[in-house]
Amino acid sequence: MNATEIAKALNDGPGLLEFHALRQACEARRSELRALTQNAATREAVALKGLEALEAHDAEQDRHNRELPLLDRIEMAIVEAHEAAITANVRREIPGARKKLPRSLDKVREALAALDAAIADVNETVAVLAQYERLPGGGLPLTDAELSALLEMRDQVWHQRNLAALTPNRETHPKAWALAHVVTPMGDWRAKRPGVWVPDVMPK
Repeated sequence: MNATEIAKALNDGPGLLEFHALRQACEARRSELRALTQNAATREAVALKGLEALEAHDAEQDRHNRELPLLDRIEMAIVEAHEAAITANVRREIPGARKKLPRSLDKVREALAALDAAIADVNETVAVLAQYERLPGGGLPLTDAELSALLEMRDQVWHQRNLAALTPNRETHPKAWALAHVVTPMGDWRAKRPGVWVPDVMPK
């Protein structure tokens, strides 16, 4: 793609995932032009074909030299358009995300309640099995495979989970800030939980 073609693709309104390809096209065309304009041996070979051929070659080289700075300006426009598209995409997604969040949190609460109930049920069952050990001639009432399954499940229950969140401002969101931080008696503070990486919003 040359500068004209890249500019046309930009003006056609590329999708979020296409901006990177346009920047790559700029760099590829830039490298191509530099190779063409820096080859002095080519001009000498063309000169042997006559004045008209040399003039046509020089005119083409002049176009190449003018295209190089144009590519820089086009790439800047691509960067600006990409940033504007990302901003517009985020603004478009925000209302739906805010509307979805309460229901998503309800699902987590429901899942946690179901998990707590299931764990309580297992604990009651294990409490019954544990009584067998106290009986005369007792021992483990489970096979190696059964006890291994129980211990594997305990490891999964103990697995630390986390939830992505936003960083609250102490002045504008005091309640949220207090929930997110631990304050020492000396007045120092630290984050209560480790952060969770939040991926960029991807276009749908």
